[in-house]
Amino acid sequence: MPDLNAIVKAYDIRGIVPDQLDADVAYAIGVAFAKFANAPHIVIAHDMRPSGPELVDAFQRGVLAHGVSVTNLGLASSDLLYYASGKLDSPGAMFTASHNPAQYNGIKCCLSGARSIGIDNGLREIHALAAEVLAGREPVFAATAGTLNHVNMLAEFAKELDKLRAPLKDPAMIVSVTLNHCFERAQNHETWNSFVSATCLSDEYFLHQDADQCYQDIERGVTAGRFKVGNIPFTQRLILAMVQHISSEIRLGNLENNAIEDATQAILKMLGISDVIAKALTQPIRPPIARPKRNHISMSLESQPHVGENAEPMLQPISNKARVIS
Repeated sequence: MPDLNAIVKAYDIRGIVPDQLDADVAYAIGVAFAKFANAPHIVIAHDMRPSGPELVDAFQRGVLAHGVSVTNLGLASSDLLYYASGKLDSPGAMFTASHNPAQYNGIKCCLSGARSIGIDNGLREIHALAAEVLAGREPVFAATAGTLNHVNMLAEFAKELDKLRAPLKDPAMIVSVTLNHCFERAQNHETWNSFVSATCLSDEYFLHQDADQCYQDIERGVTAGRFKVGNIPFTQRLILAMVQHISSEIRLGNLENNAIEDATQAILKMLGISDVIAKALTQPIRPPIARPKRNHISMSLESQPHVGENAEPMLQPISNKARVIS
């Protein structure tokens, strides 16, 4: 029987494949995790290691057999798994061995809300339950097996942001709204911020998988004469690095309350937008407050024409159904 003592560590499960960690062990740990987590649903993902898909398949078979449903995120980062655990309020299992050589693999488990599991709050119990399964004493299968669902969380990210971007035409406003959204999520959603900080938003800055939206947004602004950028690839990388660093500082609480507006303005000015217009583009647009017997006028920056570099932005009245940027 495999020696689980050799692979169950203080904060994760990790060993050489297949000598210490194979499909049978992964299946047993899947059963144990399903029983320990005592939840109707879990999320699973794996990194780029060649052994990942086989181990995930065995693990989720153990989970499904005991009546627990699975959302399989496929190839993903650990932080994406943690984001999904928080968003879906489900326990999770990430197949990765971090910095170890390719012949290694492992499992990082968490409870719902991306709460970590270590030897003192779950791994010891999972170890004991998995040992029982490997010894031939697996619990009775559930009357109804769980269901398997494959979900692409990056597409979910993209869909959320697309709703904000869809009605916008001005390239500068699109960048402003996107940055504001990313930074506010970092400020108000801890698991999202962890994902942003760890992945550097290489594909996720504008949250599209099949196109580098950041590059496209810069290029669109240059073509329209809105941005003054000489080297688009360099500017793209610089923006991604800035977003990563700023999000990390937000998470650590090192920035003041106006940091989101200041950071967005700095990036807009780097793209060639004047200080006056950058400030106007980052002003929060809020719904009007109804006041009896007064004509309330709210302003929309999106309705302004493309103005010259030194011109003041022109604010146009719109209806009482003001657009909200959140």
